[in-house]
Amino acid sequence: MRIDFDRAVAYIREHGNEFDNIRLDELIGDGASTSPEQEQRFFSGQRADGGWPPFWAPEYSSLDATCFRLAQGEGLLVNLFTPSLVNYPPVRAIAFLRSRQQPDGSWEEDESVRDLAPPWAVPGELAPRLYLTANCGWWLANATLTSFVSYDKAAQRAGAYLEQHLAQDGALPSLLHAHWLAAGLWIRLGHNDLADRTLDYLATRIDDSVPAGAL
Repeated sequence: MRIDFDRAVAYIREHGNEFDNIRLDELIGDGASTSPEQEQRFFSGQRADGGWPPFWAPEYSSLDATCFRLAQGEGLLVNLFTPSLVNYPPVRAIAFLRSRQQPDGSWEEDESVRDLAPPWAVPGELAPRLYLTANCGWWLANATLTSFVSYDKAAQRAGAYLEQHLAQDGALPSLLHAHWLAAGLWIRLGHNDLADRTLDYLATRIDDSVPAGAL
């Protein structure tokens, strides 16, 4: 099917929010770099502990919501981890994620939000725990590459926790999202054999039944 690029751009211009339009500008090369004012608006709402609240618990700092905000910031080509800016929102966000890592290397949302959390974030269940561990671990590994602060040990512990649950065929007992996040983390950590197994498994699972939002 032929894609009508101009209609897609027009739809985003009409219906998209500020992030959507800035990201579109970056993709098609029509805009300058994200301005400080745009960054400030984008990172607004950060809580005192460095996390962001999710839509389902506005008074709570969520691991999932914080990872999502970092991913959007990367989409805006923001320099997320600026060493000299210790109070810069993304740097504080990474410190927040690190502070919430469990002794076994995993992450999960706090038990206090069990009745509020959506399926992918429910604490006390393995599938959400693996997804959040892959997501948080990925961001700590990214920060280690670009920041003056090393989170390598924390990222390694996350990778080891995920490996404990990796089946021989490359499957994790979690969401599809967890697989490519885990693969990305393992690549960052130099464990390409684990990443290859997981990506090979994913190749057998991506078909027309997978919703676009999952990609």
